[in-house]
Amino acid sequence: MHVIINRIHFGNFRFIVELEADPEIEISQLTLWVAEKIDVCTLPLEEFTIEQLIYAVKEPRRSRLYGQLEMEKRALQHTFAERFVVAGDLKPRHLRKRTRELQREHVEGLMRIERNMLQNELLTLDKTAYDLEILQAESHIFAEERFLCRLKDKEVDESWIRQFCFEFAFDPVRREQILAEAARQPQPARPDFAEEQDLEEG
Repeated sequence: MHVIINRIHFGNFRFIVELEADPEIEISQLTLWVAEKIDVCTLPLEEFTIEQLIYAVKEPRRSRLYGQLEMEKRALQHTFAERFVVAGDLKPRHLRKRTRELQREHVEGLMRIERNMLQNELLTLDKTAYDLEILQAESHIFAEERFLCRLKDKEVDESWIRQFCFEFAFDPVRREQILAEAARQPQPARPDFAEEQDLEEG
């Protein structure tokens, strides 16, 4: 049985701590995997959300786009507030239906505003218009997971694992050592899926 018991994030790396248990022979092991964020320079802007792109775009464009987006959303909100008032004159059974319709139209309107800004403003920009360090930090797009090490359960605690992951993420020399050691170990097959229990983000 494979169970993901923790996910830890440091820098551009995401670490997976996986428990492999065999109840028949009462042996359990911890397996550590790592995935590195893909360099945003190689990713198309379409891979990012509108929130990530606006946050990463450089000033003064960022303030202008934030202001434009909020103004359009407020105008839409005002329009629908007026339509809700008019709908209030309907009989109760018609009012419930009309309220649901207006709520759906409101959500669709907000999505349309964001989609238009994404297509007409943000995606038309060159990447030089963005702070790539911010975009890299905001990114959640990782390369394939790689095996790091296997440990016997109970022989290490969470603080040891976090220190190990921290050194891998921020010490290039230690990272190369760990990867070299991992390459010399038998490479376990990555399960197609793992049951996630008590998942923690670090």
